Amino acid sequence: MTLLAGPFWSGWADSKNRHHLILRITVFSAIVVMAIFPVFHSYIPVILVMAGFSFFVAPINAMLDHATITMLGSKSSNYGRIRVWGTLGWGLMAPIIGWVLKLLGLAWMFGIYCGLMLLSFPLINKLAFEKNIEIRPDFKGLGKILLTRRWIVFLLLVFVAGIGLSVQVNYLGVLINQTGGDKGLLGLALFITVFSEIPVMFFSDRLIKKYKSRGLLILAVILGGVRCFLYAITDFPQALLIIQLLHGFTFPLFWIAGVTYVAENSVAGFGATMQAVFGASLTGFGMAVGGILGGFLIDLVGLEIMFIVFGLVMFFGLGLFTLFDRGYNQSV
Repeated sequence: MTLLAGPFWSGWADSKNRHHLILRITVFSAIVVMAIFPVFHSYIPVILVMAGFSFFVAPINAMLDHATITMLGSKSSNYGRIRVWGTLGWGLMAPIIGWVLKLLGLAWMFGIYCGLMLLSFPLINKLAFEKNIEIRPDFKGLGKILLTRRWIVFLLLVFVAGIGLSVQVNYLGVLINQTGGDKGLLGLALFITVFSEIPVMFFSDRLIKKYKSRGLLILAVILGGVRCFLYAITDFPQALLIIQLLHGFTFPLFWIAGVTYVAENSVAGFGATMQAVFGASLTGFGMAVGGILGGFLIDLVGLEIMFIVFGLVMFFGLGLFTLFDRGYNQSV
């Protein structure tokens, strides 16, 4: 749903120059769907409501990223310093929500979500989006862009990175349990995971200026592959806490580099749409496939071999990217 809905909504916003309207529609609809979520208690209705929620929430991050890059203008390398507040919000709210749920029950989670999203609703008016009067992007034009060599190899790298990053997130708990760790160690590992992002995001402008977005994409995938290999050979649970420090240089670094790369190479008028395609390829399609294949491989060959396989997959994808993207650094 994320893969389809993100480009659909963002493409509509780009083609009509109605970014504020589309963002209001999707945010308000997500609030409504989440408000009725607790009413349903059987499997099929819950799946349908979750699909509806995913349909409306899918383009929100992409459009916010597009607005952020637009508003930063020539200072777009500072994107990470804006994005870091999302990480802080995530990290600070997680224990608070856990305490609320334990004290008051699961149903409060839906109300808290709706309340926070309602608070954000008036802020939509303060956002600025790229507008292009001469070019009216459409999905046919988008298809032509995505079939160029630059975007094919870039999205292939994004997909492969999503696969690798997915198993690092989804199977961390399984790895900690298998190496003899407990829930307390898992909680500490997740704390390190979240807060390892903060310094990387805050100082990402320096990294962008020095290594450029393409260089940071390559670095993030290399470290992601190394992270998989370290998971595969580690049998001491406390050592996983040290490995978790690499998280800051994998997912957040790849996300910042990817958003910047897309902004630098998007055709005028397609900004929000291309950000949605990037996000859907990474956190939608790539991570979904990684989660499914990772579980299959664990059952088939074990956890250690699974991490080795995905580490190799990340390096293979990186090899294709560096081979076919070399010498093709001009904007599309």
